[in-house]
Amino acid sequence: MNFIRTATLLPLLLISFITLTSLPSAEAMNCSKAQTKLEKLICSTPELKNLDAKLNLDYSALIKRINKESAAIVKSSQKLWHARQFSSCDNAACAKSALQSRIAHLNDDYDDCKWVQKYKKASASEVMSDVSSNDLLARLGWDYSADFGFKKKNQKSTLSEALAEALSGTPDPVLNLKEEQFTVSGCRAQSCLEKAWLWLDTAEMTSGGVAAIVSYVFNGRPTSTPQLLVFSPSEENWNSVSADAKGSLKAWLKSHDVKPSVVRYLSKSGIQEIQLEK
Repeated sequence: MNFIRTATLLPLLLISFITLTSLPSAEAMNCSKAQTKLEKLICSTPELKNLDAKLNLDYSALIKRINKESAAIVKSSQKLWHARQFSSCDNAACAKSALQSRIAHLNDDYDDCKWVQKYKKASASEVMSDVSSNDLLARLGWDYSADFGFKKKNQKSTLSEALAEALSGTPDPVLNLKEEQFTVSGCRAQSCLEKAWLWLDTAEMTSGGVAAIVSYVFNGRPTSTPQLLVFSPSEENWNSVSADAKGSLKAWLKSHDVKPSVVRYLSKSGIQEIQLEK
């Protein structure tokens, strides 16, 4: 079993996962229908048109090669890339960089999850760059939605959005717990009481990753004390989470003097209140 397949263990909770029919595909540009400034730029620039065509071929080949669950994650990642990186380009240099970057991502080995290996020696800024763009989170498949208080009142965020927002401030140093494990953590920009933590094991893709968000709102209900939501796409309950991940989370909470009043674990069965071992 590989990590991408285990990312689908939340079928009941991923109702908010982006509807695949609404996702932008990687279809080659039809220049006879070009309307936006970016579309016209691609059609008038041979190099960009060639890169767009290569992206289309690589994307289509990948979707055909991988299984249905993996394809859903790739399509989600494609949508996020298009919305957050590509569509905002207003010049050839930006479009070229975005297309080349996306082609490189699509040529990663999604089946064996070798993409995670690049974070093994990464700096906090490198990891945070992918976190802030949501690409890393889209690949991990964390897209349950709730009101975490990170948007306007009563507006929901996906786990991807909430985790990215909670890590939008200055990051903590990347901690290498063991040769194959590391954590990245940080706090929300201009609101450092809200924090997040992400643990990855680059050697054990079946156990994959675990993340946690410290917030003061959950499902629209504000509290005066911190609450902790822990989640993993691959572990059905807290008891099955790696002891290394548990130890890292407890150490992180202690180092930041975070004492959550409620700890919840998100699984395919629902949300369960849990007790962290002392």
